[in-house]
Amino acid sequence: ELAGAGCLQLGFTGGEPLLKKGFFGLLRHARKLGMETYVNTNGSLLTARSADELKRCACAKVDITIPAMSRATFGKVTGEPQHHAKVLRAPKLLRARGIPLGLKTCDLKANHKELRAIKSFASKMKAPWRLDTKHIPRLDGTPLPPELLCGHKGAASRRHACPRCGAGDSQAAITPAGELKLCVAVDGPKWKL
Repeated sequence: ELAGAGCLQLGFTGGEPLLKKGFFGLLRHARKLGMETYVNTNGSLLTARSADELKRCACAKVDITIPAMSRATFGKVTGEPQHHAKVLRAPKLLRARGIPLGLKTCDLKANHKELRAIKSFASKMKAPWRLDTKHIPRLDGTPLPPELLCGHKGAASRRHACPRCGAGDSQAAITPAGELKLCVAVDGPKWKL
């Protein structure tokens, strides 16, 4: 239906899209219909096997969130320090297969002092790096707790649930329950597909 409506690009995000049963089948089907596919992942589930599958699916780009370079800070940001090595290995797996790669980081108090190291890592991976200094509130509309935010000039928590973007105009989101939303970051309104 999306292809029939003229959808040219299809992005998969989460949560974690690699948890979705049949995920690679969805990617292959979208490519078969002529859509460019993009994947946003935390990288913790990327293995040599899944990287090979992403290569076969001809993804236009895979973005990986790199929250920190040190294991301790990684644990503070994610609550999952045991995934640190897996996440830092993920870009290498993709780069080795020639898969277009991007890295991104949210600027938080816990990782603010590691941003240069993350940027350097992205440079070594020959991957564009994007720093997000704007934080979207929780889906219930409450802003992120100030203790998470870095507090430096230029960083701010968005006050409104809808950031300025193409929501509902040039982009939309489909939930795992099959509901259409204007944007990933806006929880309503929703329409059952």
